[in-house]
Amino acid sequence: MSTHELDVKRLARVLSEISHTLESLDDRTRRVERALTLAGEIVPARRCALLEMAAGETVLYGSPVVAESDRTALTAKLGALYRLVAGGDEIGRSSDALPSLALPVMGLDQIIGVIRVEPADDMVHDARHLRLLSVVAAQLGSYLAMVRLRERDAARTRELTAAHDFQRLLAGVVSHDLRNPLAVITTVASNLLAKTTDETQVRALERALRNAEHATKLISDLVDVTASRVSGTIRVSPQAADFVSIVRDTVGDLRQAHGTRTIELSVAGAPPIDGSCDPDRVKQIVTNLVNNAVVHGEPSLPIAVRLAAVDDTVTLTVHNWGAPIEPALLPAIFDPFKQGAPKQRPHDVRGLGLGLYIVDCLVRGHGGDVTVSSNAETGTVFAVRLPRHAATPKARPQPSVDVGESATVMVVDDDEDIRVAMEGLLGQRGYHVALAVDGLDGMRQLRAGLRPQLILLDYSMPVMNGEAFCEACSRDPELAAIPIVVVSSDTAAAVRLAHTQARAFLQKPVSIDRLLEAIRQAR
Repeated sequence: MSTHELDVKRLARVLSEISHTLESLDDRTRRVERALTLAGEIVPARRCALLEMAAGETVLYGSPVVAESDRTALTAKLGALYRLVAGGDEIGRSSDALPSLALPVMGLDQIIGVIRVEPADDMVHDARHLRLLSVVAAQLGSYLAMVRLRERDAARTRELTAAHDFQRLLAGVVSHDLRNPLAVITTVASNLLAKTTDETQVRALERALRNAEHATKLISDLVDVTASRVSGTIRVSPQAADFVSIVRDTVGDLRQAHGTRTIELSVAGAPPIDGSCDPDRVKQIVTNLVNNAVVHGEPSLPIAVRLAAVDDTVTLTVHNWGAPIEPALLPAIFDPFKQGAPKQRPHDVRGLGLGLYIVDCLVRGHGGDVTVSSNAETGTVFAVRLPRHAATPKARPQPSVDVGESATVMVVDDDEDIRVAMEGLLGQRGYHVALAVDGLDGMRQLRAGLRPQLILLDYSMPVMNGEAFCEACSRDPELAAIPIVVVSSDTAAAVRLAHTQARAFLQKPVSIDRLLEAIRQAR
């Protein structure tokens, strides 16, 4: 084999070994200095050094390793050289007292450093050495650019994680600290409404309940949006259900809520449309779409809700007449905090612009999709397609327990106002009420012999929270037989608990009718 062939093989081996050294992004200093050592085998050098400029900071690499006493002087020399090569004034042979080769180190789109090779004794570098050094500089530039990208991505990931953690914390604080007072207001107002016959007081209490319900919906929307921004969707809990019953009941409620509007419902084919879905979430989809039609539709013309099933797909459409959605708004119609233009939105409409975004999240959570079309000729149509059988999580079967009036109900809640309100509400209806200030207090009463027919349990409590309380009950066969209904503002955690150890979940503030029905038929 000729000398030339041997030389080519040696160059290929060294460059390949440099590439292999720079394959991993960890331990950057060791890898860069190893690459500089290898570079000295093809570009003979007394010293090979690289100065990386990163966000105003400098990182010095050297082979052999630069002594601490020499680092300041060498960094200053290479810094001056970097300023020259970055300005395009110095590429190739340097003009300092010690002859050397110097080249810029390129990142993705900018010069990120300079590499400098001091020749070995009695060695003069030529154009061939310069070309080889340019290859090494390109390898090191690509490597350092990738390291920077990874560090930037890691920092971005940390920022996103911190932001998500803050969003979850904020949602939890908002949910708990606002829903609890609303629960007290709702319970007390409902209790007073049941007692009074004065028309002025009735109207005032009904107004208070409507506003509490509206505030609760805003809180729920914010919590749902926070969950969707973190996880990409909103949690749904499918179960066997009849789509017709869900939509019919929801439309009935909406007709009462919007008494001056005509809301039509048609179902293609003979009911029922049996399948699996999250009934509460499907109700929320229908409610949000109809409310949107009420706000933006022509008041004198009907809103049409249509339900149909074809094979394994259930289709729900909501149609309204009126001014069409502006074309510029259509591509972002399902984005959060998007609302119609002021001329399209009545002054008395209060909201956050989250309704359609939540619809989209809930539909995707079921594995479906939602689209919209809008023009002056045919009106505005939102079309939802849902799989007839959404994936259903396995749940522990629970027997039905009929809790009749005059039974004992234990209320476990750390909020005194809620305990007092619940005691008055249930006591007025003939229930015996036992109160516990937290899970530990409730467990002490149970272990002392109290055997309520039902436990109404808050989830977030400072001493023995709802989850720990349920686990303690499940370990005692006698206590495990007592049905538990979680009544909490901590939606996500409480729903998880309701699917495992508790019988049901009610979100604060809860209406009297829902509370009493849950008590009578705890499951």
